[in-house]
Amino acid sequence: MHRRVPLIMENESQNQTSPETAPPPPTAETNWLVFFAVLLAPVILSCIAGALDKPNGGLSPMIALIGGGVAGIICGIMLGLRFGKTTGQKSVLIVGLAIVMVIVCIGLNCFGCLASGYQMSFR
Repeated sequence: MHRRVPLIMENESQNQTSPETAPPPPTAETNWLVFFAVLLAPVILSCIAGALDKPNGGLSPMIALIGGGVAGIICGIMLGLRFGKTTGQKSVLIVGLAIVMVIVCIGLNCFGCLASGYQMSFR
C-alpha cells in the first residue's frame, strides 16, 4: 500500500511569508530628552557666546550657523526614523525633516544671539 507523502516544497511554501505580507520594519524609539538637548544646545551656546563675546567677535554667529545646521540634521534624522514606517518613507522624511529642522534650529540660534544682546555689525 502506498502512503501519500507531502512534498517538501508544499510545506515550505506554506510556512514562508510573501514580501507583500512581510511586517514593516520597526520604528525607532526616540529619546525625547536627547532630541531636545540636541535641539537647544546650540541655542544655549550661542546665548553664552553672545553674552561673553567681544562686540562683533563672530563666535556667536558661527555657533548659530554651524551648530544649528548640525543640530537640525540630527533632529531631522531622529524624527524621520521615528515617524517613518517603511524604508522609503524614512528616507523621504529624513531628508525633508532635516531641511525643515535646519531652518528651525538656525532661526532659534539667531533668536538666542538676539536675546543675549549680540549686536550684528557689517562694518
